Amino acid sequence: MTTPSISISATQAGSEADLSPSIFTLTRTGNLDSELTVNLLLQGTAKAGADYTAALGENNTLAVTFAADSATATLNLPTLSDNVIDSYDNILAILQSGEGYSLTPGKGRAKVIISAEGVTAVPNRRSYWGKSGGEYKNTSAFAVLKEDGSVVTWGGSGGNSSSVASRLTGGVTQIFSTGFAFAALKNDGSVVTWGSSRSGGNSSSVASRLTGGVTQIFSTQDAFAALKNDGSVVTWGSSRSGGNSSSVASLLTEGVTQIFSTGFAFAALKNDGSVVTWGLLRGNSSSVSESLTEGVTQIFSTGFAFAALKNDGSVVTWGLLRGNSSSVSESLTEGVTQIFSTGFAFAALKEDGSVVTWGSWGGNSSSVANQLSGGYPNILYKEGLCSSEK
Repeated sequence: MTTPSISISATQAGSEADLSPSIFTLTRTGNLDSELTVNLLLQGTAKAGADYTAALGENNTLAVTFAADSATATLNLPTLSDNVIDSYDNILAILQSGEGYSLTPGKGRAKVIISAEGVTAVPNRRSYWGKSGGEYKNTSAFAVLKEDGSVVTWGGSGGNSSSVASRLTGGVTQIFSTGFAFAALKNDGSVVTWGSSRSGGNSSSVASRLTGGVTQIFSTQDAFAALKNDGSVVTWGSSRSGGNSSSVASLLTEGVTQIFSTGFAFAALKNDGSVVTWGLLRGNSSSVSESLTEGVTQIFSTGFAFAALKNDGSVVTWGLLRGNSSSVSESLTEGVTQIFSTGFAFAALKEDGSVVTWGSWGGNSSSVANQLSGGYPNILYKEGLCSSEK
Protein backbone atom coordinates (compact mmCIF):
# COMPACT_ATOMS: atom_id res chain seq x y z
CA MET A 1 0.00 0.00 0.00
CA THR A 2 1.47 3.37 -1.05
CA THR A 3 2.46 5.70 1.78
CA PRO A 4 0.58 9.00 1.39
CA SER A 5 2.69 11.97 0.20
CA ILE A 6 1.67 15.36 1.61
CA SER A 7 1.99 18.83 0.07
CA ILE A 8 0.70 22.27 1.09
CA SER A 9 -0.34 25.40 -0.78
CA ALA A 10 -1.71 28.85 0.14
CA THR A 11 -5.25 29.24 -1.20
CA GLN A 12 -6.50 32.48 0.39
CA ALA A 13 -4.81 35.54 1.88
CA GLY A 14 -6.19 36.98 5.10
CA SER A 15 -7.51 40.51 5.50
CA GLU A 16 -8.02 42.62 8.60
CA ALA A 17 -10.38 44.91 6.67
CA ASP A 18 -13.11 42.28 6.19
CA LEU A 19 -11.69 39.60 8.52
CA SER A 20 -11.22 37.12 5.67
CA PRO A 21 -9.34 34.09 7.03
CA SER A 22 -5.97 32.84 5.85
CA ILE A 23 -6.46 29.43 4.23
CA PHE A 24 -3.96 26.69 3.42
CA THR A 25 -4.84 23.52 1.52
CA LEU A 26 -3.05 20.25 2.25
CA THR A 27 -3.11 17.57 -0.44
CA ARG A 28 -2.27 13.89 -0.15
CA THR A 29 -1.56 11.37 -2.88
CA GLY A 30 -1.31 7.63 -2.47
CA ASN A 31 -3.42 5.75 0.05
CA LEU A 32 -6.60 7.67 1.00
CA ASP A 33 -8.43 4.88 2.82
CA SER A 34 -8.06 6.05 6.39
CA GLU A 35 -8.03 9.21 8.44
CA LEU A 36 -4.55 10.80 8.61
CA THR A 37 -3.18 13.47 10.93
CA VAL A 38 -0.34 15.68 9.66
CA ASN A 39 1.91 17.95 11.72
CA LEU A 40 2.56 21.61 10.86
CA LEU A 41 4.79 24.40 12.13
CA LEU A 42 3.57 28.02 11.85
CA GLN A 43 6.04 30.89 11.61
CA GLY A 44 6.11 34.38 10.12
CA THR A 45 5.53 37.92 11.35
CA ALA A 46 1.86 37.28 12.20
CA LYS A 47 1.21 36.12 15.77
CA ALA A 48 -1.40 33.61 16.86
CA GLY A 49 -3.82 35.25 19.29
CA ALA A 50 -2.99 38.73 17.99
CA ASP A 51 -3.26 38.50 14.20
CA TYR A 52 -5.06 35.19 13.71
CA THR A 53 -6.70 32.40 15.70
CA ALA A 54 -5.02 29.01 16.05
CA ALA A 55 -4.67 26.47 18.83
CA LEU A 56 -0.90 26.06 18.68
CA GLY A 57 1.03 23.51 20.64
CA GLU A 58 4.65 23.58 21.76
CA ASN A 59 6.98 25.55 19.46
CA ASN A 60 4.06 26.85 17.34
CA THR A 61 3.00 23.43 16.06
CA LEU A 62 -0.48 22.14 15.26
CA ALA A 63 -2.13 19.17 13.59
CA VAL A 64 -4.44 18.94 10.56
CA THR A 65 -6.48 15.80 9.90
CA PHE A 66 -7.50 14.33 6.54
CA ALA A 67 -10.87 12.59 6.60
CA ALA A 68 -11.00 9.02 5.29
CA ASP A 69 -11.19 8.90 1.46
CA SER A 70 -10.33 12.59 1.23
CA ALA A 71 -7.39 13.86 -0.85
CA THR A 72 -7.43 17.35 0.68
CA ALA A 73 -7.63 18.97 4.11
CA THR A 74 -8.04 22.66 4.88
CA LEU A 75 -6.32 24.78 7.50
CA ASN A 76 -8.51 27.82 8.16
CA LEU A 77 -6.94 30.54 10.32
CA PRO A 78 -9.48 33.27 11.24
CA THR A 79 -8.05 36.78 11.03
CA LEU A 80 -8.08 39.06 14.07
CA SER A 81 -8.24 42.84 13.75
CA ASP A 82 -5.37 44.27 15.79
CA ASN A 83 -6.18 47.97 15.15
CA VAL A 84 -2.48 48.51 14.51
CA ILE A 85 -1.11 50.49 11.59
CA ASP A 86 1.16 48.13 9.70
CA SER A 87 1.79 47.12 6.12
CA TYR A 88 0.96 43.42 6.28
CA ASP A 89 1.78 40.31 8.24
CA ASN A 90 2.57 36.86 6.92
CA ILE A 91 2.03 33.28 8.05
CA LEU A 92 4.51 30.62 6.94
CA ALA A 93 3.13 27.07 7.23
CA ILE A 94 5.73 24.29 7.15
CA LEU A 95 4.90 20.59 6.98
CA GLN A 96 6.67 18.47 9.58
CA SER A 97 7.66 14.84 9.33
CA GLY A 98 5.35 12.33 11.02
CA GLU A 99 4.19 8.75 11.16
CA GLY A 100 2.29 7.31 8.24
CA TYR A 101 3.14 9.86 5.56
CA SER A 102 5.99 11.42 3.60
CA LEU A 103 6.51 15.00 2.38
CA THR A 104 6.25 15.86 -1.31
CA PRO A 105 9.67 17.28 -2.36
CA GLY A 106 9.60 21.03 -2.97
CA LYS A 107 6.01 21.43 -1.72
CA GLY A 108 6.44 21.36 2.03
CA ARG A 109 5.86 25.03 2.83
CA ALA A 110 3.53 27.88 1.87
CA LYS A 111 3.06 31.52 2.89
CA VAL A 112 0.00 33.77 3.04
CA ILE A 113 -0.24 37.52 3.57
CA ILE A 114 -2.64 39.20 6.00
CA SER A 115 -3.43 42.70 4.70
CA ALA A 116 -3.98 45.43 7.28
CA GLU A 117 -7.17 47.45 7.78
CA GLY A 118 -7.73 49.79 4.86
CA VAL A 119 -4.50 48.72 3.16
CA THR A 120 -4.11 46.53 0.11
CA ALA A 121 -0.52 45.32 0.44
CA VAL A 122 1.48 43.49 -2.18
CA PRO A 123 4.81 42.13 -0.86
CA ASN A 124 7.71 43.87 -2.56
CA ARG A 125 9.26 40.55 -3.52
CA ARG A 126 11.93 42.07 -5.70
CA SER A 127 12.64 45.79 -5.60
CA TYR A 128 15.54 45.59 -8.03
CA TRP A 129 18.20 43.21 -9.27
CA GLY A 130 19.90 41.41 -6.40
CA LYS A 131 17.67 42.90 -3.72
CA SER A 132 14.13 42.39 -2.38
CA GLY A 133 12.28 44.86 -0.18
CA GLY A 134 14.12 43.67 2.90
CA GLU A 135 16.93 41.32 1.91
CA TYR A 136 20.15 41.44 -0.11
CA LYS A 137 21.17 38.53 -2.33
CA ASN A 138 24.47 36.71 -1.75
CA THR A 139 26.78 37.54 -4.64
CA SER A 140 28.79 34.33 -4.96
CA ALA A 141 27.37 31.43 -2.93
CA PHE A 142 24.32 29.19 -2.68
CA ALA A 143 22.50 27.80 0.34
CA VAL A 144 19.88 25.11 -0.22
CA LEU A 145 17.20 24.34 2.36
CA LYS A 146 16.08 20.70 2.19
CA GLU A 147 12.71 19.25 3.14
CA ASP A 148 14.20 17.69 6.27
CA GLY A 149 15.31 21.12 7.50
CA SER A 150 18.98 20.62 6.75
CA VAL A 151 21.12 23.03 4.73
CA VAL A 152 23.66 22.45 1.93
CA THR A 153 26.01 25.26 0.88
CA TRP A 154 28.64 25.85 -1.80
CA GLY A 155 30.35 28.63 -3.73
CA GLY A 156 32.25 31.73 -2.67
CA SER A 157 31.84 33.76 0.52
CA GLY A 158 29.16 31.95 2.53
CA GLY A 159 29.56 28.75 0.56
CA ASN A 160 31.60 27.15 3.34
CA SER A 161 29.37 26.44 6.35
CA SER A 162 31.64 23.82 7.96
CA SER A 163 32.08 25.90 11.13
CA VAL A 164 28.36 25.59 11.89
CA ALA A 165 27.62 22.33 10.07
CA SER A 166 26.40 20.55 13.20
CA ARG A 167 23.69 23.20 13.64
CA LEU A 168 22.46 22.90 10.06
CA THR A 169 21.54 19.21 10.04
CA GLY A 170 17.86 19.89 10.77
CA GLY A 171 15.26 22.32 12.05
CA VAL A 172 16.01 25.18 9.63
CA THR A 173 12.87 26.84 8.23
CA GLN A 174 14.23 29.82 6.25
CA ILE A 175 17.58 31.13 4.98
CA PHE A 176 18.49 34.81 4.55
CA SER A 177 21.56 36.50 3.09
CA THR A 178 23.74 39.55 2.83
CA GLY A 179 26.13 40.01 -0.06
CA PHE A 180 28.69 37.65 1.49
CA ALA A 181 27.04 35.76 4.37
CA PHE A 182 23.97 33.73 5.35
CA ALA A 183 21.66 33.51 8.37
CA ALA A 184 19.45 30.46 8.97
CA LEU A 185 16.28 30.73 11.04
CA LYS A 186 15.40 27.54 12.92
CA ASN A 187 12.05 26.24 14.10
CA ASP A 188 12.89 27.11 17.72
CA GLY A 189 13.41 30.78 16.77
CA SER A 190 17.19 30.60 16.99
CA VAL A 191 19.59 31.87 14.31
CA VAL A 192 22.76 30.34 12.82
CA THR A 193 25.14 32.51 10.79
CA TRP A 194 28.16 31.87 8.57
CA GLY A 195 30.20 33.55 5.85
CA SER A 196 32.18 36.78 5.91
CA SER A 197 32.36 38.26 9.42
CA ARG A 198 32.34 41.74 7.88
CA SER A 199 29.00 40.96 6.25
CA GLY A 200 27.17 39.43 9.20
CA GLY A 201 28.58 35.92 9.06
CA ASN A 202 29.81 36.30 12.64
CA SER A 203 26.97 37.05 15.08
CA SER A 204 28.90 36.22 18.27
CA SER A 205 28.46 39.76 19.65
CA VAL A 206 24.68 39.26 19.81
CA ALA A 207 24.58 35.46 20.14
CA SER A 208 22.71 35.52 23.44
CA ARG A 209 19.85 37.43 21.78
CA LEU A 210 19.57 34.99 18.88
CA THR A 211 18.90 31.79 20.84
CA GLY A 212 15.13 32.05 20.42
CA GLY A 213 12.15 34.24 19.58
CA VAL A 214 13.29 35.40 16.12
CA THR A 215 10.47 35.44 13.56
CA GLN A 216 12.08 37.09 10.51
CA ILE A 217 15.48 38.33 9.31
CA PHE A 218 16.25 41.26 7.00
CA SER A 219 19.50 42.46 5.44
CA THR A 220 21.49 45.14 3.70
CA GLN A 221 24.61 44.40 1.67
CA ASP A 222 26.71 43.71 4.78
CA ALA A 223 24.42 43.55 7.83
CA PHE A 224 21.46 41.63 9.25
CA ALA A 225 18.50 42.76 11.36
CA ALA A 226 16.44 40.11 13.17
CA LEU A 227 12.84 40.84 14.21
CA LYS A 228 11.76 39.04 17.38
CA ASN A 229 8.32 37.99 18.54
CA ASP A 230 8.28 40.72 21.20
CA GLY A 231 8.71 43.41 18.52
CA SER A 232 12.37 44.05 19.32
CA VAL A 233 15.22 44.13 16.79
CA VAL A 234 18.73 42.63 16.94
CA THR A 235 21.40 43.79 14.46
CA TRP A 236 24.91 42.64 13.54
CA GLY A 237 27.42 42.96 10.72
CA SER A 238 29.03 46.07 9.24
CA SER A 239 28.19 49.22 11.20
CA ARG A 240 28.28 51.24 7.97
CA SER A 241 25.54 49.03 6.56
CA GLY A 242 23.25 49.01 9.60
CA GLY A 243 24.88 46.33 11.73
CA ASN A 244 25.21 48.78 14.61
CA SER A 245 21.85 50.15 15.76
CA SER A 246 23.05 51.48 19.13
CA SER A 247 22.12 55.07 18.22
CA VAL A 248 18.44 54.08 18.04
CA ALA A 249 18.49 51.06 20.38
CA SER A 250 15.91 52.53 22.75
CA LEU A 251 13.42 52.77 19.87
CA LEU A 252 13.89 49.13 18.83
CA THR A 253 13.02 47.35 22.08
CA GLU A 254 9.35 46.82 21.18
CA GLY A 255 6.60 47.55 18.69
CA VAL A 256 8.44 46.85 15.41
CA THR A 257 6.23 45.04 12.88
CA GLN A 258 8.39 45.06 9.72
CA ILE A 259 11.89 46.05 8.57
CA PHE A 260 12.92 47.38 5.16
CA SER A 261 16.35 48.14 3.72
CA THR A 262 18.45 49.81 1.08
CA GLY A 263 21.91 48.49 0.32
CA PHE A 264 23.33 50.27 3.37
CA ALA A 265 20.54 51.27 5.78
CA PHE A 266 17.47 49.90 7.55
CA ALA A 267 14.03 51.37 8.24
CA ALA A 268 11.82 49.76 10.90
CA LEU A 269 8.05 50.27 10.77
CA LYS A 270 6.41 50.28 14.20
CA ASN A 271 2.87 49.43 15.24
CA ASP A 272 2.05 53.09 15.85
CA GLY A 273 2.89 53.94 12.23
CA SER A 274 6.22 55.56 13.06
CA VAL A 275 9.56 54.77 11.39
CA VAL A 276 13.03 54.27 12.89
CA THR A 277 16.09 54.42 10.60
CA TRP A 278 19.78 53.56 11.00
CA GLY A 279 22.79 52.63 8.90
CA LEU A 280 24.77 54.76 6.46
CA LEU A 281 23.94 58.32 7.57
CA ARG A 282 21.13 56.70 9.62
CA GLY A 283 19.27 56.35 6.38
CA ASN A 284 19.36 60.16 6.31
CA SER A 285 15.75 60.62 7.44
CA SER A 286 16.40 63.62 9.72
CA SER A 287 15.06 66.06 7.13
CA VAL A 288 11.67 64.30 7.10
CA SER A 289 11.58 62.95 10.65
CA GLU A 290 8.43 64.89 11.57
CA SER A 291 6.58 63.17 8.73
CA LEU A 292 7.60 59.70 9.98
CA THR A 293 6.14 59.85 13.48
CA GLU A 294 2.80 58.30 12.50
CA GLY A 295 0.59 57.03 9.71
CA VAL A 296 3.14 55.03 7.68
CA THR A 297 1.74 51.76 6.32
CA GLN A 298 4.48 50.54 3.96
CA ILE A 299 8.08 51.35 3.02
CA PHE A 300 9.82 50.78 -0.32
CA SER A 301 13.45 51.19 -1.34
CA THR A 302 16.00 51.62 -4.09
CA GLY A 303 19.67 50.85 -3.50
CA PHE A 304 20.17 54.13 -1.67
CA ALA A 305 16.80 55.68 -0.76
CA PHE A 306 13.47 54.97 0.94
CA ALA A 307 9.89 55.93 0.14
CA ALA A 308 7.22 55.62 2.85
CA LEU A 309 3.55 55.29 1.91
CA LYS A 310 1.17 56.82 4.48
CA ASN A 311 -2.43 55.96 5.28
CA ASP A 312 -3.63 59.20 3.70
CA GLY A 313 -2.08 58.19 0.36
CA SER A 314 0.87 60.58 0.63
CA VAL A 315 4.53 59.65 0.18
CA VAL A 316 7.62 60.63 2.21
CA THR A 317 11.11 60.06 0.75
CA TRP A 318 14.67 60.22 2.07
CA GLY A 319 18.14 58.85 1.43
CA LEU A 320 21.00 59.26 -1.00
CA LEU A 321 21.18 59.37 -4.81
CA ARG A 322 17.83 60.78 -5.82
CA GLY A 323 15.84 60.00 -2.71
CA ASN A 324 14.64 63.58 -3.20
CA SER A 325 11.12 63.67 -4.66
CA SER A 326 10.72 67.47 -4.49
CA SER A 327 10.31 67.72 -8.27
CA VAL A 328 7.08 65.68 -8.07
CA SER A 329 6.08 66.45 -4.48
CA GLU A 330 2.73 68.00 -5.47
CA SER A 331 1.74 64.70 -7.07
CA LEU A 332 2.61 62.69 -3.95
CA THR A 333 0.41 64.42 -1.37
CA GLU A 334 -2.51 62.03 -1.80
CA GLY A 335 -3.98 59.14 -3.76
CA VAL A 336 -0.93 56.84 -3.94
CA THR A 337 -1.80 53.16 -3.51
CA GLN A 338 1.50 51.40 -4.20
CA ILE A 339 5.17 52.13 -4.94
CA PHE A 340 7.66 50.19 -7.07
CA SER A 341 11.40 50.64 -7.58
CA THR A 342 14.52 49.88 -9.54
CA GLY A 343 18.00 50.26 -8.11
CA PHE A 344 17.89 54.02 -8.62
CA ALA A 345 14.28 55.16 -9.17
CA PHE A 346 10.73 54.97 -7.85
CA ALA A 347 7.33 54.72 -9.55
CA ALA A 348 4.17 55.50 -7.57
CA LEU A 349 0.83 54.12 -8.72
CA LYS A 350 -2.15 56.36 -7.87
CA GLU A 351 -5.78 55.44 -7.33
CA ASP A 352 -6.78 57.11 -10.61
CA GLY A 353 -4.40 54.77 -12.46
CA SER A 354 -1.74 57.40 -13.12
CA VAL A 355 1.97 56.91 -12.43
CA VAL A 356 4.45 59.35 -10.84
CA THR A 357 8.21 58.73 -11.14
CA TRP A 358 11.40 60.18 -9.67
CA GLY A 359 15.08 59.29 -9.36
CA SER A 360 17.69 58.19 -11.90
CA TRP A 361 17.57 55.49 -14.61
CA GLY A 362 13.79 55.21 -14.83
CA GLY A 363 12.93 58.20 -12.70
CA ASN A 364 12.36 60.47 -15.69
CA SER A 365 9.20 59.35 -17.47
CA SER A 366 8.58 62.62 -19.33
CA SER A 367 8.88 60.96 -22.73
CA VAL A 368 5.88 58.73 -21.96
CA ALA A 369 4.04 61.03 -19.53
CA ASN A 370 0.90 61.16 -21.70
CA GLN A 371 0.70 57.38 -21.55
CA LEU A 372 0.96 57.29 -17.75
CA SER A 373 -1.94 59.59 -16.96
CA GLY A 374 -4.30 56.73 -16.12
CA GLY A 375 -5.34 53.14 -16.67
CA TYR A 376 -2.36 51.30 -15.16
CA PRO A 377 -3.72 48.89 -12.51
CA ASN A 378 -0.32 47.37 -11.79
CA ILE A 379 3.38 47.92 -12.38
CA LEU A 380 5.64 44.93 -12.82
CA TYR A 381 9.35 44.58 -12.20
CA LYS A 382 11.04 42.60 -14.96
CA GLU A 383 14.76 41.90 -14.89
CA GLY A 384 15.94 45.35 -13.92
CA LEU A 385 13.11 47.24 -15.59
CA CYS A 386 9.98 48.77 -14.10
CA SER A 387 7.37 48.01 -16.76
CA SER A 388 3.58 48.24 -16.79
CA GLU A 389 0.73 46.15 -18.04
CA LYS A 390 -2.90 47.07 -18.67
